[in-house]
This record gives sequence, structure tokens and C-alpha cells, in this order.
Amino acid sequence: MLDDRCHTIFLHIGKSGGTTLESALGKFFNPQAPGSCCSNELMDRFRAHKEEYCMSPFRPFQVGASNVPEIVDACWDVYREIHAGTNDTRAHYIEVLISIREPITRELSKIHQLCNKNFGRRNKSWQEACRRCSFDEDRDFWLRSAVGTNLLYEDVLALLLTPGHGRVATANETAAMDPLPAMVPTYLIDMSDISPFLSELKQSLNELGPRLPIEGNLNKESKAICNFHMPSDLMKALSPALSAYRAIVLGEKGTEGAMRYTAAD
Repeated sequence: MLDDRCHTIFLHIGKSGGTTLESALGKFFNPQAPGSCCSNELMDRFRAHKEEYCMSPFRPFQVGASNVPEIVDACWDVYREIHAGTNDTRAHYIEVLISIREPITRELSKIHQLCNKNFGRRNKSWQEACRRCSFDEDRDFWLRSAVGTNLLYEDVLALLLTPGHGRVATANETAAMDPLPAMVPTYLIDMSDISPFLSELKQSLNELGPRLPIEGNLNKESKAICNFHMPSDLMKALSPALSAYRAIVLGEKGTEGAMRYTAAD
């Protein structure tokens, strides 16, 4: 990340500490860059301004994990064009950083976020369910929310199973990817480790001279309208997300190639 040739793509997963990471690293590496929001609109901006995004030292993206291979491939195209005729694509390289969080606590935090912040922007269904703030009264609604969370974690797991990301590409796959690298460094950081990670990075940077701005939790929960209680049925509905999360953080099911930050004891 501190290498001038390195360009970090940060997959900002909502309610997983991404705002804190984006603020600290964004202000240090790329203070003039716009924010990471959101989804299709952000991908449209990226496609229209690929070189600007790809040449930034740090770029956060609040998009689906399934968008990451497109971003990586597009940036390699940018680097090849810049260094056309030199065979020096390693003058620039990419790494992917992903923040992740245990899905049950994330789901509860997501509900509190959507129900208690910017309430007027929510659609009628969300507003009505948030006002009642009861799983039993809106069972189908909350279970549909869990389906979206399951898909999110399964998409991250699928990314880590993509050759060249969390799974080391086979020889045949590497040949098909040529001249792309066989492995894009992909780093995972659990929300519980973000504070020690930033503290360690700040210490390293301070020894080099520059200062890393750390402002603490910038997206604190509110419970003014709805203080939701997580029922066992909703926890069970999140079983696919939990299974994917365990594979992601433990390096199971073929994701051993991704690197995981672990805070020192």
C-alpha cells in the first residue's frame, strides 16, 4: 500500500467498518477523490473515467463484489496502454482490500442504520416496518432483508474463489489470463481488527514522516426510531451468510490465497 506503484481498490461493504477505513486511508492517500457511493452509478462513473480511478493510489468502491474483476481488468488495460511497447506493466500494480464483519451483528447494524438515519429517504415499506420495529409483525419483510445479506456474503466468497483473487490460478487459467498476473493481492480485514490495523499503520507512517488521520467511528448507530431485537428465526435465515463468512475469515473452501490481517496479541 505504501509503494508508489501500488493502486489499492477498497471494496467498501456497508456496516463493516468501511467508512472509518475509507476516511483514514482516503484522506491520506487520495484526499481529493470523491466518495465511494454507490453501486451502478459509481460503476458508470468508473467506466467513463477509468484512468482517473485506476491511477489513484487508493480508491474505495461501494459496489457488489461481482464488480471487482471488471474493475481490476479495466485497470490492467489502463496500465498496459500507458506502458505500451515497454512491457513494463509492473510499473503499476493492483491490490484489493475488503473489510468484512460477522453477518448477524452486521444485519442488526444495517437495520438500525436504515431505520434511524435519513429516515425520510426510505421507501414506504421500510418506513412502516421501522416504525413497528417488530420481527413478528413484519416477518416476511425482515426475511427478505436477510436474503440480500446472504447474497452479499456469497458474492464476496465467489470473488475469493475467482482465479487470481483469493484462489491461486491454475496453470491453464494463468495462460488464459496472460498477460495479467496470476494473482491479484487480495487482503481481508475484519471489522474487529480495523482499529489495531490503523494504529499499526499510523505508527509505521509516523516513522516515515507523514501522518495518518484517524477519527474513530464515523458512522455510529442510532436507535431513535427503532431499537430492533434480533430473533432466532432471523439468525437462522442468515445461515448462508454465516457459512460464507466462516469460509472467508478462516481461509476455507479454496480461499486460502487471500491474505487476512490479524491484530497482534
